[in-house]
Amino acid sequence: MKQRAKLPTILGVLILVVGVISGVFLINSRQIFKIGANVEAIPKNIRVTNISESSVTISWTTDIESTGFVKWGKSEISLSKVALEEGSGNSYVHSANILGLELNSTIYFKINSNTKDYDNEGIAWQATTLASKINVNGNLLASGTILKSDGATPAKAIIYVSINGTQLSALSSDNGSYVIP
Repeated sequence: MKQRAKLPTILGVLILVVGVISGVFLINSRQIFKIGANVEAIPKNIRVTNISESSVTISWTTDIESTGFVKWGKSEISLSKVALEEGSGNSYVHSANILGLELNSTIYFKINSNTKDYDNEGIAWQATTLASKINVNGNLLASGTILKSDGATPAKAIIYVSINGTQLSALSSDNGSYVIP
């Protein structure tokens, strides 16, 4: 005796076929669903260093090679000035010097990375210059060459030095050498 296909079986097969076709279509349609991790040029490891009576240095890293600059101003709502990053081209490490500041002045800043502005969770970061000039007797330099564990030099790196609680930084050259005055 022959068994006839029942309605629930036919309906189940039909749903399965439609599901497979829809799944293939949606996977191939990257505009609807993006597969994989979304990697952006979000600034990380943000530091304010080289603080003097008239300047500060802002440095940061990104997970992808990117370009950037710092938007800054004397009030949080007026970030009309720009400090370009050192070097040129795309990089994982970034550093920008803000020069020409006044004694004991506070500045506010946001970092622009790959044409998108980033701040500190909705608030601009801030930095304050020193309240008085520093008198330095003699010239002290920290210098050297960065080497990876295999003996090669990285294309670019940020070097941080802390002296008596003062944070200093510099970018290395393409051959890994650096000088921090």
